Amino acid sequence: MPIKKIKYHRVYEDVIEQIENLILSGNLAPGDVLPTERELAQAFGISRGRFARPSAFWSAKG
Repeated sequence: MPIKKIKYHRVYEDVIEQIENLILSGNLAPGDVLPTERELAQAFGISRGRFARPSAFWSAKG
């Protein structure tokens, strides 16, 4: 019986992917102001602590 390994899932990767998709689709443009971390965490349905890593990623990426 073939069994596939379960892919380890990280919430912050989903957040980063969704924000990247918003940028690529044109829903977020350069210069657009994002909601606060608290508002984004609430919109994604995650705790603000889980949002810290994606936030640091985007800050470093510019």
